Amino acid sequence: MPPKHTQKNLTVMFTDISGFTRHTETISRDALMERLETHNALLMPIVAHFDGRLIKTIGDAFLITFESPTNAIQCGMLMQHRLREFNEGKPEPDQIHIKISVNAGEVAVTEHDVFGDPVNVAAKIEKATLPDEIYFTEAVFLAMNKAEVPNTFVKTFRPKGAESQEIKLYRVVQDEEERVYRQVIDGVHIDEEATRARAEELSTAASKEAGRYRDTIEHLVEGQRRSTRTLLVAILGGLAVLGGGAYFGLKAMGPGDEAEKSMISGARTYLAAGKAAEAMAVVDGYVATHGHGEAVDRLVDEVATVVWTDAKKAADDASRRLAAGDAGPASRLEEPRTTAAPSSGPKPEEVRAAYRALKPRAAALDRARERLDAGDVDAVKKAALEAAGGLPPTDELAKLVFRADALAGARALETIPDAADHAADVVARISQAFGDDTSNRGALETLGRALALELGTVARAEGRKAALARREEARTRFKNFTAWPMVQREIDLGSLWNYVDDPELRRRFGDWGYDDFQALMKDLRAAGAKDAEFLFRLAKTLNGVQRARNEIGLYGLAELEAAAKAEPKVLVRHEAEVDELLAYWLGEEQEPTSFARRLVAARGLETWRPRLLEALVATTGEGADVKPDVAKRANAFAILVDGGEKRPVADRIAFMNDMLAAFVEGSIPQLSHVHAKALFAGPMDAAEFTRLKAQLESEVDRAQNKEGPFGASTDAKANLTALLDDLLTSQPELAKSAK
Repeated sequence: MPPKHTQKNLTVMFTDISGFTRHTETISRDALMERLETHNALLMPIVAHFDGRLIKTIGDAFLITFESPTNAIQCGMLMQHRLREFNEGKPEPDQIHIKISVNAGEVAVTEHDVFGDPVNVAAKIEKATLPDEIYFTEAVFLAMNKAEVPNTFVKTFRPKGAESQEIKLYRVVQDEEERVYRQVIDGVHIDEEATRARAEELSTAASKEAGRYRDTIEHLVEGQRRSTRTLLVAILGGLAVLGGGAYFGLKAMGPGDEAEKSMISGARTYLAAGKAAEAMAVVDGYVATHGHGEAVDRLVDEVATVVWTDAKKAADDASRRLAAGDAGPASRLEEPRTTAAPSSGPKPEEVRAAYRALKPRAAALDRARERLDAGDVDAVKKAALEAAGGLPPTDELAKLVFRADALAGARALETIPDAADHAADVVARISQAFGDDTSNRGALETLGRALALELGTVARAEGRKAALARREEARTRFKNFTAWPMVQREIDLGSLWNYVDDPELRRRFGDWGYDDFQALMKDLRAAGAKDAEFLFRLAKTLNGVQRARNEIGLYGLAELEAAAKAEPKVLVRHEAEVDELLAYWLGEEQEPTSFARRLVAARGLETWRPRLLEALVATTGEGADVKPDVAKRANAFAILVDGGEKRPVADRIAFMNDMLAAFVEGSIPQLSHVHAKALFAGPMDAAEFTRLKAQLESEVDRAQNKEGPFGASTDAKANLTALLDDLLTSQPELAKSAK
């Protein structure tokens, strides 16, 4: 007696795991079942939430019904969304991708099954549905609440079959930025606790079906060793996929007409469901075991025509998608596994050639994007050329090359001497090529450097407040930019330059008080701790501050030393500027630091000797109308001695008197031991030693008695005594003889 059934209007959903059949040949049955269990655990709570009824599972295929078409579509939206989250970051073999097709209409409902045209149509349109998509018919479109489902028309589809009617297909728009889509995804809360019992019930039913599916496979493999596993899986799945009309017994695997009829029935069932590859697996498995026959050969030709036609359509679609910049379909292309060639239709060798050409092009497109994100512009162009495959570049490839060229041009502007003057051009190029909201790492890195220089230039020309205002505008404009500390340090450095260039600002200490000024110096030094170029520019700026304030000191020398430690080549890149800074520092009324002396030596004493000797020309009695620059001469003298000169000046006593005179006038705060030891070093006869010693002893006595030029100085005696000790220490043999 046939089972009792009722007629009911329902929405029918078919889901299908993409690539499942392929995986049956590459992983174990246990691993396959584990993947199905993961699939169930992820999706059954969603089905339960939307009151879906799981009718049956056939391997990877799920047949689910809903009372509401809107519920069915929104259930599909949440299912695809959850799988996207699950797949993120996983290697492709571990990902799960499904296709969802939905139809609505009157079906026959039994206790354990549903059947009728709406079921058959839902199974057929699954063939036209792409992985990760949700397609539905016009019947669903007319019945659902359109305000709650973002959708678009796809095409008119005619399933295979002599009596098939055209079907209008629609697709759910799964755009994360689309308002209605976000309302559904964000607004639906799956109460795991409330749906737990129902979800477990659905998962248990699915697991039982999957278990029976596996047990039947194993039984059939044992009983029919000569038949391939692919044949058994395909026949079993194919005959079961359409509910209510297929029956398969173990006797169907016997010899003769029954086996052939069962095979043909199974293959045609797959064809009716739009699964030509599975149908061909059934036929190929049968032929491998039982051989050919007239009916079998006709079926082979029919199925092969569908297989290769579908394969060509897939290649054509992948080619179009690739041209539009979507490498996914081309990268996922799998050649049909059959060797059968149809008598008409696409030629298999041409389809295979298309597949083999598309996959490397897709890989090259992905590589071009990856290299652009890494900022490797040369690799981008090479990969884009490979992706073009000898054809004129598509708009997408042209855009990638344009962006690579823009990045290269922007970087070229960064390397020229007046790069800061072109920073605004670099920002404009990046913005035009990538957009203000770009997340491309290579573009953001270049943008960061340029934006920092641009706002630093604004701070230098217009002041700190103007630069900070422009920074806030940039924060609003470039939403994915994060390198604001680098921008801030350039604003601080530019503000310091602005302070140097503006006399009025200097009188008021700029926008800061003295303590704020010192805090800014600390921040700048910390910000450029290991950036040689920034430290070099800071050294120049601090030297400019010193000159602007007309202060005594070696402003910036420590920063130059830090820059050299971070990257020694920075001194070579800025050779002329380093020489200028050195000349200034050596003329300061302070002893030359060990770094300065090493720097002069590294630059080559021969290069500096003419300049140093020139500084020593002005001695007492020579050039009387020109006041000698004693500090500069003392530093030059010390450097020459340090470099190996035995006697840089002829009259050492006159040179010492110049130093003492400058000391009296207050030009030198104290006579440096570096200067004194250099002065007294080298060959000296007893007469010269005696004269120097006598003069210094006389000056010490006069200073102690508050007499002579040093009598008014409280530190004179100590300083002069130290100078006398330097003489005695430098000439130990003469000092011993003098005793």
